[in-house]
Amino acid sequence: MTGIPAVEEDLSFHRQIAEASKNTVLKSMMLIITPDLMTNYRKFWNVCDSPKRSIAAIEHRLLLEYIRNKDEEAASNMIAQHLRGIMEYARTQSIK
Repeated sequence: MTGIPAVEEDLSFHRQIAEASKNTVLKSMMLIITPDLMTNYRKFWNVCDSPKRSIAAIEHRLLLEYIRNKDEEAASNMIAQHLRGIMEYARTQSIK
């Protein structure tokens, strides 16, 4: 933890991954969507303050490990798992 709000820390991690990817489309997309994501996370979901936070932190650590080890398949699978979890969480929040 860095002492900054969890949602900002979470999105900073994703921006750094996009930056490291050297994929200009991904980097641009993150710059465009990050402000709206932060607003919506804070306003509606509080995902970074929920029990899902510990799962996301584990996924982030694993993703970083896979990237460091240049394990593309494992990193790709982890991203897919992470996005499925976020989408599922978003679906449960939209029901309320």
